[in-house]
Amino acid sequence: MQRELLIAASIEDTVAHYARNAQEAGLSGVVCSPLEVELVKRACGTGFYTVTPGIRYPDGDAGDQSRITTPQRAREMGSDFIVVGRPITQASDPAVAYARVCADFCN
Repeated sequence: MQRELLIAASIEDTVAHYARNAQEAGLSGVVCSPLEVELVKRACGTGFYTVTPGIRYPDGDAGDQSRITTPQRAREMGSDFIVVGRPITQASDPAVAYARVCADFCN
């Protein structure tokens, strides 16, 4: 991936650099993998928001997502907001799935 983007730095350095650029441009946060939240918070401070997609449950299908975590783990990792699509929209009972996500992320 690094070669495809012609990036000479490590992924960690690149993520931190892009997050700082976003902050310097006046943005309040970034969308990032839940696996990169700690890195972004370290680079930009805890008040800089992180929005994390790739939320899945161990008993669900990961689909095309490879850098995933659960709602509870995303909260533990410091995510401010999560994006949850298919685990809710493809659930047999979306209302129950939504309630599960809310309970797991907010508790």
